[in-house]
Order: sequence, then C-alpha cells, then structure tokens
Amino acid sequence: MSQHDMNIANADGATVRADLNNALGALVTNNSGAAAPASTFANMLWADTTAALLKMRNQSNTAWNTVGLLDTANLGLLPLTGGTLSGDVTLDTNAQIFLDDSISSAGANLPLAFDGDANTGLFRPGADILGLATGGNEVGRLTLERYAKFSASGAYIGSTGAYHELRGASNGDHTAVLSHAGSNPFGVRLYFDGATPDNNTNYFLRAEDATLPRCYIYSDGDLQNHDNSYGAISDARLKQDLVPSGSQWDDIKALEVVKWRDKSDVERDGDAAKVMLGCSAQQVETVSPGLVIETDEVEFYQVPVIDDKTKLPLIGKTERRERKTGRKLKGVQYSILYMKAVKALQEAMARIEALEAKAAGGAQ
Repeated sequence: MSQHDMNIANADGATVRADLNNALGALVTNNSGAAAPASTFANMLWADTTAALLKMRNQSNTAWNTVGLLDTANLGLLPLTGGTLSGDVTLDTNAQIFLDDSISSAGANLPLAFDGDANTGLFRPGADILGLATGGNEVGRLTLERYAKFSASGAYIGSTGAYHELRGASNGDHTAVLSHAGSNPFGVRLYFDGATPDNNTNYFLRAEDATLPRCYIYSDGDLQNHDNSYGAISDARLKQDLVPSGSQWDDIKALEVVKWRDKSDVERDGDAAKVMLGCSAQQVETVSPGLVIETDEVEFYQVPVIDDKTKLPLIGKTERRERKTGRKLKGVQYSILYMKAVKALQEAMARIEALEAKAAGGAQ
C-alpha cells in the first residue's frame, strides 16, 4: 500500500530516487490505503482498502466518487457483453433506453425479455408498432393509431385496422369473457360520444360468421336477425303453478294504440322526425299495471378534464358524466303484451267459430 503527495523535492540522488519510487508505487497501486491520500488532485484514483472500493476524485477536487468494487470482477460494473444487475436502475426525465429494432417478429430472442425466458417479451413489428410475444409467438400489438390487437393465433382480421381486436383460436371456447366481481354490477356499455346516428346504417353491434351477418343492433335501438326469431327459455320443467291464462279480451280492447314522435327526434330532425306506433305506458298502466316497468331516469352533463400534473382544467376538454334525476321512466313490456294479444285472438276465434256454427245450424 502506498500513497504520495506527488511532489519530488530537491535532494541528493539516492533520496530523489527513493522519492520517485514511492510516487510510482502510489501510482501503480492507485494510492491504495485505509484512509484518503493527504494530498488530492482532480480526477486522481484511490483504492480505499477500508471500504474495498475504487474511488475517483471529482473534477473540482472537492469529493470522492465511487467507481466500483475492489476484488470483484469488472469492479462490479456491468460489462458491455451483458450481465446481472443487483440493484435498481433509475433514469432521469431526459434519459432513454434504446433496444435493438432489427427484430421485427416474435422468436427465440426478443429485444426486451426475461432472464431464462428470452422468447417472452416485447419487440417492434414495424415503425411505431409495439409487439407482445409469449413463448416465441406474437399474441398482441399496439399500433401507431393507439389501437390494441390481441390474437391467440398471431393473425389478425386487420393488423393495421383502425379498431381494437380480440381474436380467439381455441375450438369450443369463448373469444372473450368479461367478468364483474362487485356486489352491484353492470354490464357492457357501448357509447357513441361524438355523434347521434339514430338510424339503420350505423350499428352498436354486428354479429357475423364466415358467411354473412346474422344479427344487428342498430344505433336507433332496432334489432334485426337473420332468422327473424326471438324467443325465451320456456321449458315446462322449469315452471310451477302452471295454469291456463284468464281472459285477455277486456285488457286488449281497453288498450289505446297511438302514434307519436319522440321529442329528442323532433329536436334533432324537426318535421322529418319519424312517426312511432305503440302504446303510452301511463295509459297501459290503467288497464294492466303488470305490463309497465319503471327504471331510473338519468341525465348527461359535461365536466372539465383535469390535468394530472397541474390539477387544473384543460382548456376545451370535457368529458360526459351521467347522474340520476330522482324520477322514474315508465316502459311497456311489449313481448308480454303480444302474448295477451294472442290470448285475445284465441278468444275472438272461439267467438267467431261459435257464431259460424250457429249460422250454419240456422241455415239448415
């Protein structure tokens, strides 16, 4: 261990030679010692044998910076060929990590993967696209337009299509399952927040197979299906207290069938608003209260979007919220009304047949 003030004083030859040897000894041992050198210089090295650290003096010669660990391979530093970090890595706001962008498909080695599982991680399928792979196979990607694509087979309906995509490939299983574990659940909400189409062109839902579309729910709420079949589970084994229905003649006769225009349609379309045909829930309720249901009325309103950092409203940015008004909206269960109408028709048929039989008997 040797340290030196790096100052060769004037003296006789033997003394100068010994002083030079001490200085060279300090240099080749990186000023090794249990304590810091008494004389310090900017950028000088010190092998701190107490802490087992190699240190370097800073540029202003005011403090020591740690370079690495003594008696540890590569001073404990990560070599260019790679290795394992034992601590956290923190990047400042201006720092970036750049990965190899030459790997454009999933495979055995990905640019960002896991130790011992090099074929599971992230890669770059193309410019401005982020790919996700498991087991060396592509399972998803995020596109430049911020659309998410996930596929069990690695193939997509449209890998660059302007829509989100979920694609399954397991025979006899579901494409997706959406589950809600809360005690007050609601299901899926489809929301057009930029327009009100209210027509039979734009749709909320389109269900199709490999041949053609089978079912539509249009933006005006109309439902169409390929077979014109609408039903309910009606197995007798699931029913109890099964008895014939009473007469529906008076109820059907008392119902008032009306025409009207929805106020929201008139507000938007004026005189071109379509005319509807049906019943008014309030009038139906006076005849057959069981046909009427009530739901909470809600209203929509806009609130400013708040910046996460400044906590201030963003100029010109709002989002829609909804709240209950405290009032109830009445609705008519038309599917039950249709069954009442079938029963009334049966009664009318029985009366007609009785009159026909009577007329036929009188004619004889």
